[in-house]
Amino acid sequence: MPWNEVRPVDERGRFVSEFLLGDRTMSELCRVFGISRKTGYKWLSRFASCGVSGLAERSRAPLHRPNVTPREVMDALVEERLRRPHWGPKKLVKALRRDRGLDAPAPSTAGSILKREGLIAPRRRRRPVTVRSWPNSLTVASRPNQVWATDFKGQFRTGDGKKCYPLTVSDLCSRYVLGCDALSGPRHEPTRESFERLFSAHGLPEVIRVDNGTPFSGRGVLGLSRLSVFWLLQGVSVEFIQPGKPQQNGCHERMHRTLKAETTRPPAANMAAQQDRFEAWREEFNHARPHEGLSMRCPADVYEPSKRVYEGREDFSYPPDMETRRPRANGCMKWQRKDVYVGDAFAWITLGIRPTAGDGWLVYAGDTALGEIDTATGGLRPLSPKE
Repeated sequence: MPWNEVRPVDERGRFVSEFLLGDRTMSELCRVFGISRKTGYKWLSRFASCGVSGLAERSRAPLHRPNVTPREVMDALVEERLRRPHWGPKKLVKALRRDRGLDAPAPSTAGSILKREGLIAPRRRRRPVTVRSWPNSLTVASRPNQVWATDFKGQFRTGDGKKCYPLTVSDLCSRYVLGCDALSGPRHEPTRESFERLFSAHGLPEVIRVDNGTPFSGRGVLGLSRLSVFWLLQGVSVEFIQPGKPQQNGCHERMHRTLKAETTRPPAANMAAQQDRFEAWREEFNHARPHEGLSMRCPADVYEPSKRVYEGREDFSYPPDMETRRPRANGCMKWQRKDVYVGDAFAWITLGIRPTAGDGWLVYAGDTALGEIDTATGGLRPLSPKE
């Protein structure tokens, strides 16, 4: 035998009917129905004013909510999210306050509104990963142009089937994206031309941080390539992250994720259109997109051009007391009748040689010590970090 379902509104109707019959007092009826006298008088009052409809359940939401987000602000938030689908609540709130002058809600409230509107999908939380740090090997960028990072974002094909290799360069202190060039491959000449344009427009950094891929690294001493030797010629130091450790260039890699999501899905029809898309994205990233790492400021609010002017030097100069040699095209230089290999990246570049405190000889590329000549083998021994 099924249970009889009793609805609260039906019980309230029975209570009112019993009271109107007049057979029981209010106190007796309230004891029978298991309610307080205050509740009994409340339902009688609602029945008297609204009839049977007054016995239905009413919303418990407050009639006056002074802190509720105005409808026009919510509409503006939704509109901004649809226009910039890759921006999170913090950046959207910043844009509403800065660009529209609206009294936008807190980012947490904005996130709740976007979830309610179906514009934010829940994400699985990733388990925290312990990342090993290398504090003694990489420069911590504390001012603009102290460290630039560069890399090739993973290649993809444009609509016409051609491969595109985006060359990206950013300032690690300000997160300012200095360049994003759609190149046909990671080759030396076009990459150098891109950096020559950046050096002319923004000045020289102190350090450029790279990974161990082409064309940034080579097979010669210290892993230098023709491109990194070109940087040394301009007075710019080179930092290599450890192989397989992209987290050592984390800020730049995070920018790559945003670049991929907002400019390559789907890719443009051809390389020219893709370059236009990169430029439009770079303008918004630098001048409109607030950055949490910058206290919600934009990169353009922090970045300023370098005071170090690009002069386009093609060779090193040394004091008169230093010996000099110029390696041949095969990367070898003559020293004491022996061939010493330093790498083809130094072909026809003047290197300096200075004696050590013992019987050895140190080889320099400008101010950078490349290594010590091993007099027994004629080879070049790279210096240890302490040297």
